[in-house]
Amino acid sequence: MASFENKLYNLIRERAGSEMLYKAEAMKIYDQVSDFLGDNLTSEAVSVAVEFHKEYPIGAPVTPMGHINLVEVCSINEKELEDLPWIYVHMLETLVSQDDLASKVLTQKIAASPAAAWRQPLPEGVSNADAFAHIFNDWVSQNDWIESFESWAHSNDEDDISYNCQHDSDNCPCL
Repeated sequence: MASFENKLYNLIRERAGSEMLYKAEAMKIYDQVSDFLGDNLTSEAVSVAVEFHKEYPIGAPVTPMGHINLVEVCSINEKELEDLPWIYVHMLETLVSQDDLASKVLTQKIAASPAAAWRQPLPEGVSNADAFAHIFNDWVSQNDWIESFESWAHSNDEDDISYNCQHDSDNCPCL
């Protein structure tokens, strides 16, 4: 599902560890699923979710989170930082948090980025170490529909109803 490619993006994915990467990609996919559902494109929403779970299966081997150091932060290309998906910026903040100087340099780079005009900074009092967890937990609290959607989508995997359903999602007899 990782269709976005640049050196910084790949570095973050490499160091994130499987749990953080899964959560970040889930956020991206379920924002897309929400858009499909809003447009009454139920089968597309289910298809995207099923494909996500094929690429990131539950029970896959766990890899630990690594860290990004000062040298790597100093080599961040301004354009790559600007082009990062918003959740990857918060992943980066967490991955850099082990090094206070690297965190300060990154904070300055993020603030100086042209993308700072549309990216929301961390709330006051949230440290870089907690950046990703805070953003993820906030997102989950605002998207409590995902758990029931996943249950419904996976219950229909075997009989393929989800792929063929053309009903309005509010009046769908397939649900």
